[in-house]
Amino acid sequence: MPELGQVIARRELTSTAADGSTHPVVLEVGMPVQVPAEGGDWYCPCRISGRAGSVERVTAIWGVDSWQALLLALSLFPAELGYGRAPELSWNGGADLALWPDPARYGDDQSDEGGRQQTEARPD
Repeated sequence: MPELGQVIARRELTSTAADGSTHPVVLEVGMPVQVPAEGGDWYCPCRISGRAGSVERVTAIWGVDSWQALLLALSLFPAELGYGRAPELSWNGGADLALWPDPARYGDDQSDEGGRQQTEARPD
């Protein structure tokens, strides 16, 4: 089982039970690690702590480089938490857990049909 190692990102959510009591649910991402024995691939350790009915464990999310491992690890949290359909969870006082940017919410979606970001050429 991988170790979490140095935490590079952390978010604390609040879980509210049916009786109104609350407790923290903590999301953590560790620094990506390269494993030479695996052909130089990388993994990014991550953990969800405090979720009722869940076993706390560190999960290794693999990628071909540190960037891919980190991005894939960050995408684990929305999937594990039901893509925002976990009504018992809140963050910063609201239901939006803000785990992944929503282009419709944070500005114009300027991506092309392949999902690549479009940029305007600027004059020098």
